Amino acid sequence: MIMKASEIMVGDLLKYTTPSYIQVASITKKKIGYHIKPNEPRIHYVRLCEVNPIPLTPEILEKNGFIVCENTEIRHDYIWHDNKSYICVIFWNDGNLLVKMETNLNEGRGINSVHNCDIVFVHELQHCLRMCNINKTIEL
Repeated sequence: MIMKASEIMVGDLLKYTTPSYIQVASITKKKIGYHIKPNEPRIHYVRLCEVNPIPLTPEILEKNGFIVCENTEIRHDYIWHDNKSYICVIFWNDGNLLVKMETNLNEGRGINSVHNCDIVFVHELQHCLRMCNINKTIEL
């Protein structure tokens, strides 16, 4: 799968050869930039055809604090939340994941933002989290 520059954002995690994954630091039409070390000022570039999306797996979800939900009344497999009233519910949908995110952006005033996203890859989960103003670093 050849990725397009329009499909990725700065901060996305993508599969690469060495290192095994990179975090996007800059984007051009045909290349993306990344830092080898977190605080390194130099940006290294690779062609978009050299990177691939990282499949989202239950292991990645669990490593990032998503817990298996045992509630049988509501159909979902994983749930995550933090202390800021953000809630993230993940539903399995024919092999893909459907993410339903409910965010209380107005601190208890009863106004929520709900987003549904069909996702397959880690960078798509990152996009959904950003859409809800959830600043969560995904670990692989």
